[in-house]
Amino acid sequence: MSGEEKSIEVREEGDAEELREILDTVSKFLRELKDLVKDILDAIMSSYDGARLGKELGEFYKSLVEAGVPEEQALELMKQFYDKKMGALPSLGDVFSTIKEFIKREVFEGEESKTVSKERTEKDG
Repeated sequence: MSGEEKSIEVREEGDAEELREILDTVSKFLRELKDLVKDILDAIMSSYDGARLGKELGEFYKSLVEAGVPEEQALELMKQFYDKKMGALPSLGDVFSTIKEFIKREVFEGEESKTVSKERTEKDG
């Protein structure tokens, strides 16, 4: 086997090892991230829970009326409360985009800087 063939083989083995390290890191990160994502999605989805939301709106309206606010005005305030509550919730698409960007930044850019650092060390050594 020529020197060039050995060099290519060593490079391929190094690339394969680097890929294994990257995939291992991604795998570990995703396992850790799973519970966090589940908690976030549970919190968001509970805000969309119709029974819970209906109860909140009913209690809000009732407290306004009991405080002496005219029913028509209480109804308008309840509608505004509902609109603001729904407007404050992130869309699931936004949540997934944020998670995707976080993963990209934390895993892939982190691995890229490790690779550059490793290459510099090997080059300097």
